[in-house]
Amino acid sequence: MSNTQNPYLLDTNVFIEAAKHYYAFDLAPSFWEELVSNAKKGCILSIDKVKAELDEKEDRPKQWTNDDFVQWFEPVYATDVLGEYDKIMKWVEESDFVDKAKKDV
Repeated sequence: MSNTQNPYLLDTNVFIEAAKHYYAFDLAPSFWEELVSNAKKGCILSIDKVKAELDEKEDRPKQWTNDDFVQWFEPVYATDVLGEYDKIMKWVEESDFVDKAKKDV
């Protein structure tokens, strides 16, 4: 999966919010280049469910992920992804979140 011990997992909002508000593709191309660079180093990745969300819209984040980032979307059924997801779910259950918030995970 990666060259680092604990890569950061990017959620859908990283791509969408960055493109809309902070790092538009034409204003901050280096942000998007750094995402690819860090993915190549094994520092970041995402999951196929995020890719599916991005593919729902015909916009620049969808185009970019399909052209430049597609190989760094891991399937959620991969053993290492499932293991990490299990840790997150246990942390959520043990936290002081209200039940409604826990169900949204």
